[in-house]
Amino acid sequence: MFPEMILAILAHKGGRRHRLQRLLTLLRARMSVQSRHYLVSDALCDPTDSPWNTLYASRDGGSFISVVSLDSDTFDCLLGFFSEHYVVKSGPGKRGRPPKFIHKTWGFGLFITLLFGCCRT
Repeated sequence: MFPEMILAILAHKGGRRHRLQRLLTLLRARMSVQSRHYLVSDALCDPTDSPWNTLYASRDGGSFISVVSLDSDTFDCLLGFFSEHYVVKSGPGKRGRPPKFIHKTWGFGLFITLLFGCCRT
């Protein structure tokens, strides 16, 4: 926001209502200015090089438990049940939006991390 303009409005001699109206007008003007800052896909890492893929490929017991609260064998067992119900509808060679989760391990890893992450104190 424009701090010097806000201070000028607040310091202006006049009624409180008049200052508030000028401040609201300034806020409306500020909100009408669109920001063109956004994240582009080139700035992101390749999904196959993601931290989750590195963790899943390493199968390190302590690291795996600290992230998903399960050991890798239990994760694989539950992944089998999850795979029966989760269908990957996007992916390479398919029309539509770019793929979010190409592999079921990505979706299940996110689900388990969110599920157990909110249960921790």
